[in-house]
Amino acid sequence: MQILVYLVVTKLIRKKEIKVNLISKISQLFQNHPNLILLWDIKSEKIVYQNRFIETDLGFVNVKEGSPTDLLSITQLVIDSDKNEFKNLFYQKGNNNSFKAYITFQNIYKREELFQVSVYDLDSQYRLIELSMLSLVLAGIHPSNGLNEDDYQSIMAVQTDGIAILDEFENIRYANKVASVMFGTYPENLTGRNLKDFISEEDLIFIQKETEKRKKGETSIYELQILRTDKKPCFILVTTTPKFDEQGNFVETLGFFRDITDKKKAEETLRLEQEKIKNILNSLQDLIFISNAEGCYLDYLPPDNFKLLKKPEDFLGKHVSEIMPKEIADMQMKAIRNLKKSDKVQTFDYKLVFGRKENWFSVQISRLTRNTFQEDLYIGVVRDITNRKIQEEKLRQSAIDLKGVIEDRNKLISIMAHDLKNPFAAMLGMSEMLNKYYDDFSDEKRKEYLSRILINTKNIQSLLENTLQWSLNEQNRISFYPLEINIGQIVEEILRGINVMLLQKEILVLNNIPDDLTIVADEQMIRIIFSNLITNAYKFSNVKGQIEVNFENENGFYEFSVVDYGIGMSPNIQKNLFSKDYKTTREGTEGEKGTGLGLVLCKDFVERHGGEIWVESTPNERTSFRFTIKKI
Repeated sequence: MQILVYLVVTKLIRKKEIKVNLISKISQLFQNHPNLILLWDIKSEKIVYQNRFIETDLGFVNVKEGSPTDLLSITQLVIDSDKNEFKNLFYQKGNNNSFKAYITFQNIYKREELFQVSVYDLDSQYRLIELSMLSLVLAGIHPSNGLNEDDYQSIMAVQTDGIAILDEFENIRYANKVASVMFGTYPENLTGRNLKDFISEEDLIFIQKETEKRKKGETSIYELQILRTDKKPCFILVTTTPKFDEQGNFVETLGFFRDITDKKKAEETLRLEQEKIKNILNSLQDLIFISNAEGCYLDYLPPDNFKLLKKPEDFLGKHVSEIMPKEIADMQMKAIRNLKKSDKVQTFDYKLVFGRKENWFSVQISRLTRNTFQEDLYIGVVRDITNRKIQEEKLRQSAIDLKGVIEDRNKLISIMAHDLKNPFAAMLGMSEMLNKYYDDFSDEKRKEYLSRILINTKNIQSLLENTLQWSLNEQNRISFYPLEINIGQIVEEILRGINVMLLQKEILVLNNIPDDLTIVADEQMIRIIFSNLITNAYKFSNVKGQIEVNFENENGFYEFSVVDYGIGMSPNIQKNLFSKDYKTTREGTEGEKGTGLGLVLCKDFVERHGGEIWVESTPNERTSFRFTIKKI
């Protein structure tokens, strides 16, 4: 074709660097070319030349050849639906390539005409734009073209798009070879057929409505599915323009067909993939969001019952800083900045408070797209990890508790080893003395040694019992069974069990609890409480001292107290009495040992009865341990 010859000549001129003015040479080559020619300077983004058909084809008046028209003025004549596509032809990236599109112009006379716009790259700086008015070319009446019928048929034959002419009843009057291939037949077999033979009834109704619009002078572009003669579907993009006779009567439709079957297949594949991805996402319990590089939310897909600060639709178009607290927004923007440098997935956790409850979330952000023509997008997956955090906190607390238990056990073992060592050593020494000098000792001396052995045995027994009870209590193996019990009788039984110890120090015990006092409580726990408190009072009482066991009836509680008039204790010792710090243990007035576990057990058992325990003491005067039992 003539335009190709011109292009070859132009490129040779520039390749050999012939010192001629390019615009002047273009003017010489294309001033009589039958189509409108524009020369576009890519770097300055200006039209630097157009030939004389700017006036005849588009209706510009008083424009001298070589006085360029700006792109905006020309684009304003393009119908709205084609404006973007037309401008893209000027800016589309490429080198030594050609592009083509069909664009509808409405000239200054308000008449719509369809143009085939072809774009040719001369080099990296200039682009040649050719606008062919299709209705005139196909009619063979373009000014200065001098086309005969053979030329007309040749032009039709080399078109890369399908071309057909249909009358007002949708009968095909003409079709070129490309169009016939789309319909799955030969041109001679397609001519004379009606369009209804190749489309559904629904599409036929649509086409008839479009034809009514064309009778009014409107052009249209639409997609259409046709059923080829071999029964295979074919999708085509149809561009139509009406033709009228000299009296202004509608006579036929000029249609241009482009096969978009592959495009439709790709779209269907993409749709199925998107549907598949959507179904997968809907089955997940994670929130998905997409944002741009600036941190604005472009899409937001939360699963059902996912806790959000706002409704999903309130996120779209908003910057993360408008939705999330500053600390979280900063973490998300930092992740995006890191992804600009590296494709490594970015992960961080954050916390939100809904009402009074803390909720924890984990975020993974990765790059979604990275190409030349689209902006970078980032996809984030947000998972509610509140339950995981709760379990982690439980594990952390369990580790702390376990560490405490191990420390308590180690302390207990250390103290028991120390406290058992002396009594056993004393018992061993006195037993060896009795065994060796039994016949040499008087009866009084033998009784003294046996009495001391008995006291040490009682101390060891008390130590072991408290240790066992403490161990069982720590393992929650001591059950709570409250029954009706007689307190006065229980205290008497405890006093009889330690009578030998009391006689050793000549201690007087006054049991002031009424003989008939009954309460509802766990008998084993009550025995351990009184036994430990009375034994402690004995340890810290002086020889010939006195111990009192008292009772008071308070509103809602029974209050008991064990009082001794021994060495008392300082406020600092009182403060740590009921803790598990075994270092607060002291020796009794006669060197009696203890682990301190007894008072810890007393506190636990009193509290399980809904009561409290406390101490009142004055050094070297008296000590009173008081506790309450809730009435049931």
